[in-house]
Amino acid sequence: MTHMEFSYERVIRPLLFLLDAELVHLLSVWGIKIAYDLVLPRIILSSLLTVRHSCLSFRFNDVYFPNPVGLAAGYDKNGILVPAVESMGFGFIEIGSVTALPSIGNPRPRLARLARHEALINRMGLNNQGVDRVAARLSRSKNSLGLPLMVSIAKTNDVRIHGNKAILDYCYSFQRVYPIADLVILNISCPNTKDGKTFEDPNHLESLLSRILMVRDDVMMEFQMRNDVPILVKVGANVNSSTLKRLIDVCLSNEIKGMELTNTYPIKSENILRNFGIPSGGLSGKPLLKRSLQLVREASSLVGDDFLIVGVGGITRPVDALKMFQHGAHLVQVLTGLIYKGPMLPKKINNIIIQVCQEQGLRNFREFLEFLRFNKV
Repeated sequence: MTHMEFSYERVIRPLLFLLDAELVHLLSVWGIKIAYDLVLPRIILSSLLTVRHSCLSFRFNDVYFPNPVGLAAGYDKNGILVPAVESMGFGFIEIGSVTALPSIGNPRPRLARLARHEALINRMGLNNQGVDRVAARLSRSKNSLGLPLMVSIAKTNDVRIHGNKAILDYCYSFQRVYPIADLVILNISCPNTKDGKTFEDPNHLESLLSRILMVRDDVMMEFQMRNDVPILVKVGANVNSSTLKRLIDVCLSNEIKGMELTNTYPIKSENILRNFGIPSGGLSGKPLLKRSLQLVREASSLVGDDFLIVGVGGITRPVDALKMFQHGAHLVQVLTGLIYKGPMLPKKINNIIIQVCQEQGLRNFREFLEFLRFNKV
């Protein structure tokens, strides 16, 4: 354990955990933003947390990833940290989820720690400033970002928006972010809305994607875009195998380029939730890893290598990321793991990748993925 890791786990984290979980989240976002805006802290942050090596880089379509470890959606909902994450050791960032209309989200409390299990329960309810404001901010900061920008969009948290209105809601957000993003993520699985409904029904997804593709073609023509921006679909941890297969079939028939697995796992256990005053929520963190690995493996067995799989959910150690790659992921994302293990986690994952490549004589990240899928971690 390095001095920085020791300091975080034995000193900083215990102090932070004395405070409300959502308050710590907000303080950390603005703390990172302020540190990045100051030259000296930015240089120190980058020197401590970043690592670069040729075997980390990965290209998908025309998108170049300097390393395969990303910051997951849910941390920077409004694009405030772009481009600060480049100094935090990440290879890409996912903003959002963003919705067509601004939302204050669900009533508090809506975020709780299960410290003994290295997990979180959240029912934030898609609180964000709305796609117009976020898109304007991303347009201003995009040129200074050296990393791929993923933008996750979801249905506005409003029970009155359903059926065709829900599709139009998605399409408006898509229209606003498509010219800005390097990849667009359709979050069809957020369980923390008032109506609790999603587009994980394959028939509903088919209707959504057909309209999204029409909007995509119109946007590409309007902005004279030569290449299409990859569109990915994000599904939840509670999707069953048969539904996952049907969802993938719908994705493949509608020019979707990849899938994120997984979103949080919806729970309503009174034994878990009663102490926090939260009626329901999504579980993230260490307990989610086994389920995420299973769905990544199932999805990868159904698609070719040109279908991007992003593994997220339960990664708290470098070996967890290696297992994700071994099960079929091309990229991984972390968030809850950062809270419990600290900001060194992305660098530790990347260092393990470099170590494996050097020990096995692997020349690039593609060879690393191929090696892992035929050898146990």
